Amino acid sequence: MRRAAALLAVLAGCAHAPPPAQPAPGAPAEASVAASANKFKNVPARAFQAELVEHAMPHLPDEFKIKHVNQQFVFMGKVCAGADGAVVSVSVLESIPGADEAIIGALRTWRIRPQPTGQGLCTLTKFEFAVTGRFR
Repeated sequence: MRRAAALLAVLAGCAHAPPPAQPAPGAPAEASVAASANKFKNVPARAFQAELVEHAMPHLPDEFKIKHVNQQFVFMGKVCAGADGAVVSVSVLESIPGADEAIIGALRTWRIRPQPTGQGLCTLTKFEFAVTGRFR
């Protein structure tokens, strides 16, 4: 139930967003809140993929695969890239303990086209991994 509520909050754009920008000295607090609310736009995965210019596909570390032969795993996360195209946050929604660090590292290398609107993009990502064969 808790996971479902967190996922719904993310889909609504209410959770796991990058931290809001600090207001400029002397700027009204209301202007800062309005600006940070429009800083990112949630988009479907295919729209985000269309904007990708660099992306390393996540993989499971060999040490992990050795210990988990003939098993399947799912990683789900929310990736947010700033208007400049660089990934600014990766939030884990469904974890693969022992492999998250490698997956997040690959996601942080992603780059999208700079956004002329000045608004970054966020999307949900899901990766399914199947470990087969023998590893030594």
